[in-house]
Amino acid sequence: MGESKSQKGPLVHRVGIAVGVLTLVLLAGAAVFLLSGWLSPMDPHAVHQPPPLRGTASLRLELAAVGSFERGDGNAMVERLTALGATAEVLEETGERIELGVVNAAGPEEVLAALQPGRLTTHLVRPLVREAVDVPLEVSAFDPSGSGRASCTALEAWLETANEDGCQYRLEREEDLGEASECVLHCLDPAAVFDNSGVDSAYVAVDNYSGRPVVQVSLREGAAQAFADVTSAHVREKLAIVVDGEVMSAPVIQTPITGGRLQVTFGAASHPLEAHALANALDRGVLPAWTLEAIR
Repeated sequence: MGESKSQKGPLVHRVGIAVGVLTLVLLAGAAVFLLSGWLSPMDPHAVHQPPPLRGTASLRLELAAVGSFERGDGNAMVERLTALGATAEVLEETGERIELGVVNAAGPEEVLAALQPGRLTTHLVRPLVREAVDVPLEVSAFDPSGSGRASCTALEAWLETANEDGCQYRLEREEDLGEASECVLHCLDPAAVFDNSGVDSAYVAVDNYSGRPVVQVSLREGAAQAFADVTSAHVREKLAIVVDGEVMSAPVIQTPITGGRLQVTFGAASHPLEAHALANALDRGVLPAWTLEAIR
């Protein structure tokens, strides 16, 4: 395999893999699902699928740390890849870089997707003060938060110098079209409703209603109560689901969610590995952030 170098980040869409939009399914007594940002009844049944990473490709990855790697990070990456069906080993590991050898894998894009850190947080979406944003925004009259849409390139440039006083600005990428991509800018409450530590268990299944991969999540008691309290107090407001610093979806809370369970559903264009990587991170732990230096 020819060598390929890149300074792109660890998120899947930044290593050339199509990323589908995540949709949150909230389960409270009767099952519900999110359609175009609103909650409606659905078939709750789902079927398990085996991990999809196994294949015939062999490759070597060189990953650079964002900050620094800690002892054991390479082994954690190997455990993630092994759990998803490939065979891997740590070839070299320092605080600055990790080199992995991977065989029996579906392909390089699938391996990179599987190595997403998988850091999940959920936040209430606050009203966006458009005057504070030095980018022209397209805002829907039906959006209760006033979140605005614009060129991803323009918004990313603005975020480099944005003042986040009382507002955590995060982008939701609608579709990866290169420089023509559009993003939605959200103002998030800095305090997370829950994160990975609040998850008791997670696994990948297939939604019988849509045929798409889903991640079924059960919350620990404290996180479930916090989720119930927030969704009870903020009906008709938006809740953002953030993975590795990027908003995957921001559904409107239609009813209090008191069951301590939720379901994250990926869009039709998503690679199945995205669901498996997130479920593994929720169940076994987050991987460190990295940038891709080379694939051979």
